[in-house]
Amino acid sequence: MAEKKVVSKEKVFHLLMLGMFFKVLFTGYLLINLTAERHDTQPEIAGMDEISFHFAPKNYPVLNEVPSVLHIIILDSQGNWIDDAEVNASLSYQDKELSLAFYHVEDGLYESQALFSSQGDWNGEAFIYLNKEHRTYPLKINVL
Repeated sequence: MAEKKVVSKEKVFHLLMLGMFFKVLFTGYLLINLTAERHDTQPEIAGMDEISFHFAPKNYPVLNEVPSVLHIIILDSQGNWIDDAEVNASLSYQDKELSLAFYHVEDGLYESQALFSSQGDWNGEAFIYLNKEHRTYPLKINVL
């Protein structure tokens, strides 16, 4: 004769609570991802897939009158590197202006050298030319 296993009510209760916990966790995850507001810096251009744009100096802090290396990383909407874009930028602070040409390093990484002539918040735009179309992205960098 086969022996019956007895499961305590406490164990059943704990398993039900664990299942409910994961159900609530999964539902919360879905709600957050499905209702999250998008914060694109540029509206989609017809004929051009969405791209992801990231700008940062190679080293912090960026110092006045010290050569700096600036990086821009570009990915397509699938997360693949974009390595065939033309990338330029212009930055300004008060009456000073700086034009930059970025060159392709590897994968989706583009790089430029900059020499800032004043301390402060430099603002400007990056210009990404890809597939005969272009996008403009705002730039801001603090120089000490």
